[in-house]
Amino acid sequence: QSFKAMVPTKRLTRQADGGRHLDHAGFGVAQNKCYAKHLDPTDPTSLAYYRSIADILDEIGAPAELGGLERVPANSIPSLGNNHEGVELLRISALYGFLSWGTDDNGVPYLRNSPGTTRMATAAAILLAAHHFNTGDGSVVREIEGINERCNVRLVVDFHDTENRKKTAVDKLVREIVLPEGTVDARTPTTAIFGDFSSSSTIPIASLASVYGVPHVCPVCTSPVLDDPTLFPYFGRYIASDTGTAKAIVNFAMQRNREANPGEELRYIGVLYRKSDFTDAYFLAVEEYGKYIMSMSDGGLGNRVEGSHFYELEEVDAAVQALARTDFKVFIGVFTPSYYDAVMEAAVKYGIAGPGYVWILSELTSTSKLARDSPYLAGSPIAIASEGIGFIEAGGGILTEGGETGYDRFVSAWLNQTDDQRDYLNCVGHPRTNIYPTNESLYNQASPGYFAEEMPVPPRSALFLYDSAISFGMSACGLLAESNETIDGAKLMERFLLNEFEGASGYISVDPETHSRRPETAFFQAFQTRGTTQGNETTFLEMEIISHTTYETGSNSTDLTWTDVPGKVWTYSDGSTNFPLPLPDIDFNENHISARMRGIFYFLAAVTFALSLFFSGWTFLHRKTRVVSSAQPLFLHMICFGTACMSMSIVTFGIDDSIASQQTCTLACMMSPWFFAIGFVFAFSSLFAKEWRINKIFRNPSLKIMKVTPKDVIIPCIILLGLNVLVLTLWTALSPLVWDRYFVGNIDKFGRDLESVGRCNTTEGKYWGPYFWTLASINFAMVLLANFQAYQSRHLSVEFSESEHVAMIMAAVLQALVIGIPLVVIVERNPISLFVVKSLLVFIICFTFLLVMFIPKMLHLKEARIEAKKKAERIAEARKRDTAFQLRRSETTLIEEDGLAVHHPKLEQDELRSLKAALDEANDREKELRQRIARLVEEQPDNPCDK
Repeated sequence: QSFKAMVPTKRLTRQADGGRHLDHAGFGVAQNKCYAKHLDPTDPTSLAYYRSIADILDEIGAPAELGGLERVPANSIPSLGNNHEGVELLRISALYGFLSWGTDDNGVPYLRNSPGTTRMATAAAILLAAHHFNTGDGSVVREIEGINERCNVRLVVDFHDTENRKKTAVDKLVREIVLPEGTVDARTPTTAIFGDFSSSSTIPIASLASVYGVPHVCPVCTSPVLDDPTLFPYFGRYIASDTGTAKAIVNFAMQRNREANPGEELRYIGVLYRKSDFTDAYFLAVEEYGKYIMSMSDGGLGNRVEGSHFYELEEVDAAVQALARTDFKVFIGVFTPSYYDAVMEAAVKYGIAGPGYVWILSELTSTSKLARDSPYLAGSPIAIASEGIGFIEAGGGILTEGGETGYDRFVSAWLNQTDDQRDYLNCVGHPRTNIYPTNESLYNQASPGYFAEEMPVPPRSALFLYDSAISFGMSACGLLAESNETIDGAKLMERFLLNEFEGASGYISVDPETHSRRPETAFFQAFQTRGTTQGNETTFLEMEIISHTTYETGSNSTDLTWTDVPGKVWTYSDGSTNFPLPLPDIDFNENHISARMRGIFYFLAAVTFALSLFFSGWTFLHRKTRVVSSAQPLFLHMICFGTACMSMSIVTFGIDDSIASQQTCTLACMMSPWFFAIGFVFAFSSLFAKEWRINKIFRNPSLKIMKVTPKDVIIPCIILLGLNVLVLTLWTALSPLVWDRYFVGNIDKFGRDLESVGRCNTTEGKYWGPYFWTLASINFAMVLLANFQAYQSRHLSVEFSESEHVAMIMAAVLQALVIGIPLVVIVERNPISLFVVKSLLVFIICFTFLLVMFIPKMLHLKEARIEAKKKAERIAEARKRDTAFQLRRSETTLIEEDGLAVHHPKLEQDELRSLKAALDEANDREKELRQRIARLVEEQPDNPCDK
């Protein structure tokens, strides 16, 4: 603060009018190192060329006390327009790296490089701005048309060589612009500082300029560090910072993705950069804005910007590998061209370059140098990966057909500069050298036709510098028109930041919170590599501009809009024009029932259904046999009908959206409980009726004769069926099941769902639980009651052991339900397992019913037939024997032996033995029956027979 207090407040030096007027002034003829050839100043057609500020002051009659201004260097030459009352000189000091010096082993300095055409073009742009402002030429910026007649401010420019070094830049600022003691130089004070070209050199200059209170502008510095007005209150720029460029790159990628992949938002971006102050700031800008803008469209799924950096060439491989582990598809590269080949080769190696991937490089990777570094072998990985690489940078503009934009007008003015202006540029467009001040031959000289032939396209720095110089002049005029008070650097900078106009670089508007250009008003351009094959090499000849941003004056939108150049199409490395999917493909599991699994259980369902029909037909055919009639055919038909219904539920269990529409799936959802419940009631209630009939007959204390008709035992079946139908009807009407698909919460590292299940559920606000558990309770109670009936009749022996078979079925069904229902609950969220468990449960129940109930009866029927056949054979044999016996009784059998007739009674004895065996068998059967009656009597203590 003490150092800042030593610096006097800056003001624009007011010069008095000496009474002599210059009607016209402009670029003149330069001779012999800027020797001024003065023509008649009163001739309005003459061209006056002024060597120094001292010449100007002499022409306008400056006061004698300002005579010290002749010390101004010869390169500080303005072009004056008309003046009447006096002139305010606004001095712009340009700090740029023109020459780069080195020192050999002997300490002798040598020139590393000359400034080239870009630095000369930059100087030409500032001088052109001074010329247009001083002469009121509004051919580019409409607002300054005739400003020389309304305002007495004139621009003065001088140049200082920083040698592309921060130390030299600071030294020049202190030694040549401000005196070491901290006081203002006696000559015309510097009103604004332009420079340097790099952010690293600009940051210390901006710090000192803020201390001195001098407005400072950098044409192409983009570091976000300079976006802090609390640190750099006197710094401003008409180029967007890296934060704005980051916004442009992210918006470009997001817009391309939306066009190609509607509904698939870009939410993940990888950044690869070489570690430095500049690239660190660039990555932070991409990260901060990328997360912000992507979070507005991520639907709450999250977003991420991942960075990976390297220091040296040998670290590139590891950095790219780390980036590959992210599984991203879109990458931003921030590195110099010397690392390009290594980066892309590693990217191909780890599978993140080429078809299916997008790489967008920052302006740090020089497009022109990259083109010069080709060719690459045709078909090689790096050649494939390089095709379609994008480059995005802040530019100045693009020529349009109408030629009505500020850029169009600037290019026109640029190309129309004359050789006199070229000579003027050669004379004053550079500073004196730091090493050899008198040797101006070290600088490049613009050749004839420089503007139209050698530099037909002005560099972007020229556009920003032109606009900045014009804006400072406009700011000074505005302040002087408002007040005659002293104008300091703070007021001038404030007005500079508030100016909005269409300049050479488009519509200009500055964000007051960052002192940088609003990104939405800046012009960004997207280049893309275009390769041509020559022999066995693919040469990337040029970087062709494909797209650029557009801004509608007066728009309040903060979004950037990208527009393709007419006739140009962005082509990706796979040759298509479609932006690849922003994330790798996922193996999404919809948990569909496989065709094989469905086929297996549908086969089991078909077998069950076929057996039900078969056993029902068998029952009908043998309904009059003792085996079937004793089991009552009606109940057997009910069992077959029930198992057939239950088998149909297996079919509905297997319906999902892989084979049917959602409407069909919903229909199957509600049909499943109907099929199973109705079938289960028919099948199980018949067994319940059988057990109830057996217990009613045999557990009769009075031993009265009882007749139990089918009508008596069918009543429980009707009651159970009615209850099931009632619950199912209410369920279907009030809270029906609908089929829908749900995500199960299994997500990948990008927050994407990896799995869903389709299942039956009720609509929102409705519940299926009460109906299901009511239905389950009714039928489970029936199972328990039937098992209790079977337990009571466990010692009863009925014909064909039917009670044992019924008990076996009930026990098996109870066991299946006890095990199966918990399994259904456990696998409820896995449709495949649920289908398997439910289908197996139904199949086991149905087969238990059918096999245990019918197979023994079929075996009994077979045995009965065999026994009947044997009995028939025995009867036939007995009848045959009886006939023979009668014959023997009525006739005498003689056997002649030696002429004698003998009578043999042996045939009668055989018949007696057969009859005795039959009697023994009858006695054994009687004994067995008496034993059974005794056991029954023992179980009935109150039976009057016991007494």
